[in-house]
Amino acid sequence: MDVMMRRLFSRPKSVLLCSLDAVHGLVLAAPPKDEGPQPRAVDPGSATLAPSDAVVLFDGRDVAQWVTAKDGEPCRCSVEDGAMACLTGVGDIVSKEKFRDAQIHWNS
Repeated sequence: MDVMMRRLFSRPKSVLLCSLDAVHGLVLAAPPKDEGPQPRAVDPGSATLAPSDAVVLFDGRDVAQWVTAKDGEPCRCSVEDGAMACLTGVGDIVSKEKFRDAQIHWNS
């Protein structure tokens, strides 16, 4: 027992204070942690406006953001009454911009 008491009290004071704080439930103020870069604030938009960080691929006016999957040529779809209309034979289309993952917003 005497050896344990000497070991306990021979430790650096900060270690002893930390263990006493843990025993008594006291909390010491710690310096703020650097949590790294934070995401920028995003305006979520509304029923008619896209979120501020959105990439709008189709706005009901043109198909400028779309190309054919086969050769990357401009897509041959048209816009009719705010909707994209692709006739049989135009082939598959893809967006010009490539994405690894996405959060989709659908406004109708």
